[in-house]
Amino acid sequence: MSRQALAALAISKVDIAAIYADPERVRSLQNGVLIEQTAQKIAESVPDENAIDKVVKLMYSKGIQAIFYGDAEYPETLMKIDVPPAVLYAIGDVKLMKTLCVAVVGSRSVSHDGERATEMFTEALVRHSVTVVSGLALGIDAKAHLTAINNGGKTIAVLGNGVDRPYPSQNRFIYEEILKKDGLILSEYCPGTVALPYYFPERNRIVSGLSRAVVVPEASSLKSGSLITANYALEQGKDLYIVPHSIFNRNGKGGNEYLEKLQGAIAISPETVITGLGLKYKSKAEPKIALDRTQKLIIERLKKGKASFEELMMITGSKVGELNATLATMEILGLIYKAENNSYGAN
Repeated sequence: MSRQALAALAISKVDIAAIYADPERVRSLQNGVLIEQTAQKIAESVPDENAIDKVVKLMYSKGIQAIFYGDAEYPETLMKIDVPPAVLYAIGDVKLMKTLCVAVVGSRSVSHDGERATEMFTEALVRHSVTVVSGLALGIDAKAHLTAINNGGKTIAVLGNGVDRPYPSQNRFIYEEILKKDGLILSEYCPGTVALPYYFPERNRIVSGLSRAVVVPEASSLKSGSLITANYALEQGKDLYIVPHSIFNRNGKGGNEYLEKLQGAIAISPETVITGLGLKYKSKAEPKIALDRTQKLIIERLKKGKASFEELMMITGSKVGELNATLATMEILGLIYKAENNSYGAN
């Protein structure tokens, strides 16, 4: 049986349970390699050879690599965690697993402040040549991957299903962009495996395990998947940074509660994370934007707080079409953002 076939077998849901249920197999993993005899035992327990061949063909057709525990490509960071993956399935640049990685994870439902915090921290990490790890979920994860890509950085997406299946489907374009930009899609689950709810908490141990530190820009509750990753980070001895939020921001409630419980790990700027990694912090060179009279009036007003469209019309003396065009331009430049009830705020 081929090495690829054994790899495909070793990580199927039934067989991975068998590996960890057998002390002899656990010892073989802890010694640094999934030995051929162990893999053969797994193979013998699966009667459907056609299913094996199907997975192997899928791996070849999609360019999926199978990396055994103990292989040269297998990252040392994952060898040190409890229950390390026996096999990692990968599409993309596997060398990224051995770079300096930091996880950026958070809620699927994200506020504007959460998005801004994700952009701020992720951009700073990329600026310092750090690989950004996340889970390709909606919300914070998606924002982290996209921000890394848009700033010319590298990112790893760890999936709770087979690497050949972009999940959720809304993030297929991010999945494709990661591969176009020489990033990495990673999973411990056999190619073809569909996403199931309990796979995601298991996946989170790999997200934190790959990373030197974990950053949580926003989490809505203590049961948030991102805070499961935070717990793994602490168990694995990783640095943990949580961005605090206003007590009136429901989206940040879980992160704030975790901070209150943890009493530490607070990050109010990316510099906290960068210096915690032992790197010298480099400030972002802010582009100079020449503002016209109307834009200056808008910025001066919004620095004091949010304002409605009608109020901005009155302050600037602009007509509806003119003000719409001005506000749209300012949004594109990242100077302002559109808030609820047709109001605007300054970034």
